[in-house]
Amino acid sequence: MHPQRTIASSRPSLRKLRDICLSSVRLAVVPTVSPCFPRVLYLTFMKSLLPTITALALFAPLIAFAAPHLTLLNPGMDAGAEEPSGWAQRSGEAVIVRDTQTFHTGPASLLLDHLGKSGSATVGQNIVAPAGLKFKIGGWLKTSGQAKVNLLVQSFSDHWNCLDTQQVKFGMNDSDWSHGEKEITLPEKTVILGISLFVEGDGKAWLDDVTLTSDEAEVTVKTDLPAEKPRPHAPAEPKEPTLIPITATPGFYEQYPDAWQGMHQTNLDIVKKHAGPVDILLIGDSITLGWGGAWDGKPVNEVWQKYFGQHSMINLGIGGDKTQNVLWRLENGEVAGLQPKLVVLAIGVNNVWNWAVPADAVAQGVKKCVATIHAKLPAAKILVVNLLPTQEKLDAPNRGRANDIRAEIAKLSLDNGTTVRFANFGDRFLEADGSIAKENMSDFLHPTQKGYKIYAAAIAPVIGEMLR
Repeated sequence: MHPQRTIASSRPSLRKLRDICLSSVRLAVVPTVSPCFPRVLYLTFMKSLLPTITALALFAPLIAFAAPHLTLLNPGMDAGAEEPSGWAQRSGEAVIVRDTQTFHTGPASLLLDHLGKSGSATVGQNIVAPAGLKFKIGGWLKTSGQAKVNLLVQSFSDHWNCLDTQQVKFGMNDSDWSHGEKEITLPEKTVILGISLFVEGDGKAWLDDVTLTSDEAEVTVKTDLPAEKPRPHAPAEPKEPTLIPITATPGFYEQYPDAWQGMHQTNLDIVKKHAGPVDILLIGDSITLGWGGAWDGKPVNEVWQKYFGQHSMINLGIGGDKTQNVLWRLENGEVAGLQPKLVVLAIGVNNVWNWAVPADAVAQGVKKCVATIHAKLPAAKILVVNLLPTQEKLDAPNRGRANDIRAEIAKLSLDNGTTVRFANFGDRFLEADGSIAKENMSDFLHPTQKGYKIYAAAIAPVIGEMLR
């Protein structure tokens, strides 16, 4: 296969002229946006552009007919090593493979392996495309397992709002290679079209020989792509659900596979820089991160400053962390060299989402975090903050599960009155009917500034006692 080919070519010389003219327009408007540009120089500059502007007016009707240009990457999965190059858009938890054993015409296909995973996952690529464009897209699909599979085309605005979703091909369970094709017109405000393979359920899906044609656009197919750098996969967790919260495991974001380790490394750098005594060490998830002064460089939250600004503080919060991720960080250097007087541990809410893990097992994960902190920092006191409520309504499913976990953590009786204390104030975020007000948690999970005031007021007395 040729590394690059252009089909449905239309007026390439006019497109080139259009690009030149648009560049001239950009040059022409630069002085108009600068209040410091001298008027005399501006008039002289504009006079010099009169021939270009005249040419724009003369050629505008022709330029309007210049075809847009679409670039489709690696439609036959020719390029790539472990994964097919060009199919870089990901969501959900899945394994993406360039499969050289199963394919439609060869030498490979795109395999999305969703076996044993929950929810759904997608893999795809995005193409710059204008509103109103009519095109035809096709592809070959194969499925196995207990899964529903769609080859989709989505339209996005310049703010990444999804404007439309079109199904090109559907498959489910065990089905051999079959072809789907559809003609689509992009809706108003479209700037990006996305081609994606969507899998829901416990199974696998293969995609191969994607085609994209249009009478209104130049379509370039590129296969001369470098092999993608192998993407890290999610760290393995124990198969036994009760062991997950107590087994040290690094965190992982499927869409940003290197990000979590980067945050951990930044925390290591912070700890190394500030080795030695510190009044308060914060350990937790995104709610802890919201106090500020952490790896992301955001300033310390004004509420923290008001209530605890007189104390030195290090914040080791990482968004999305569960008990097992905190355990891994504790075991891998994040508190080495520190001498905190007090450690504030707030962890466990992200364990709520995995319903396969019993509530009492999550509580055991919190207990192990406390024990590990005590082993690593024997001179430090520990304040354990119980889970805050989540989801807006009292009868919401995850609210009930979070309450079950909160109750199990409370049963542990971690508070010994001196070196370990326990703060359980989640009800302060609730209205009389049990709902959470947006003023306290805008997304019904993360505190607003008003919510952080509730948080700070609740822990301030005990922090004062523990630091005396």
